[in-house]
Amino acid sequence: MTDVKHTPGPYTAEHRGDVAAIYQHDVDAAPDLAIVYWRGGDDKSLARHQADVALFCAAPDMLASLKNAIREVEAFEKRTGTPQFSAWIREARAAIAKAEGR
Repeated sequence: MTDVKHTPGPYTAEHRGDVAAIYQHDVDAAPDLAIVYWRGGDDKSLARHQADVALFCAAPDMLASLKNAIREVEAFEKRTGTPQFSAWIREARAAIAKAEGR
């Protein structure tokens, strides 16, 4: 297991006009973790901006869930003796490595 190099979640976003400030845990306790700018435009581009911010905020939870899923799938394969998810596990491990900057 590697040391966590990213700022641990959960993250919270606060929208300020054309900027979304992303914080660790809650708005009052931590300085900005990231700033996501919206360059303006139509409702569709605003919706994309909001979706990007939501994805960023969900990333720590998704990473933890994927790691848990791998553990569960590996335990299932070990119990049943059927390595039927090895391709999925490789893809999941690659996604985790990307998220962890490896």
